Amino acid sequence: MDGCRRHSFTFLQISDSHVGFDKAANPNALGTLQEAIAKVKALPNKPAFMLHTGDITHLSKPKQFDDAAQVIGSAGLDVHYVPGEHDNLDDVPLKSYLERYGKNTKGTGWYSFDQKGVHFIGLNNVMDLKAGGMGMLGPEQLAWLADDVKGLSASTPIVVFAHIPLWTISKDWGWGTEDSEQALSMLKRFGSVTAQWSYSSVDAESRRQRQLPHSQIDGLSAAGAGHGSCAAAVGRSGG
Repeated sequence: MDGCRRHSFTFLQISDSHVGFDKAANPNALGTLQEAIAKVKALPNKPAFMLHTGDITHLSKPKQFDDAAQVIGSAGLDVHYVPGEHDNLDDVPLKSYLERYGKNTKGTGWYSFDQKGVHFIGLNNVMDLKAGGMGMLGPEQLAWLADDVKGLSASTPIVVFAHIPLWTISKDWGWGTEDSEQALSMLKRFGSVTAQWSYSSVDAESRRQRQLPHSQIDGLSAAGAGHGSCAAAVGRSGG
């Protein structure tokens, strides 16, 4: 029971706000984000923080980032971001995103933080994407990840979050990460691992097939694939 109390908190995930998108699928993406944040503000219990798993904007324009920040900031929560491919459309790769969210991160925006004994890891798997290709973490980020977790006890709960799924859901659609097995192998020794991303939720069958431990952190990840969409879900740590 003491361990459950130590890890007891809630966090919230949103994704794929695509601010700036205005086509028929969602002619008012900013309005959709405003609706989602209104629901966040109406929650009876305030989450400890929020994760945004990428595609904050649709075209990486400064005004799109500014509009998103204004709306998301109105929730009154600390927000931890990772980029989506739509946040990486600058002439200088990821320039606008890193100017806003790159402080205290490594490389192209990867980082970790701790919350009441739970270790959260934010990864970037959207750099150098090719049409129809899958995501990639790359050797520098993988080396950082190995160093980040090497000193942690196997009993430490882990939450890893990124924009593109960390295992292959659909290779034809690019819904997967080419070198994710190297990353996941570093996490297999931990008794509690949860993965959060944009494109799809982690389900029990995926865990079983890949022999990843079922998490003690009960969470539903947001599925926000689709232009101008926004989804929110709450994760709860503890028993």
